Amino acid sequence: MTACARCVYWESPLTHPKPARTVDYARPMPKRIVPSHFNKDGKPKRGYAKEEVARAEAARLGMTYYHCDFCNRFHLASR
Repeated sequence: MTACARCVYWESPLTHPKPARTVDYARPMPKRIVPSHFNKDGKPKRGYAKEEVARAEAARLGMTYYHCDFCNRFHLASR
């Protein structure tokens, strides 16, 4: 009796693979970091859930506050 080699069956796809997306170089690439949510070092800013708390902290520190669209909280910013 002889040793039988494993038969491998390669199936080719019936359709062509999806074409690669073309890059529109006229449009700038979107930034991955939301600047209103992150600090300059890339860490997220401290978020306040209530507007009253953010307003009080901003008044105490001499800053202003704003509503973040990314995390739906309030962040502090310099004037």
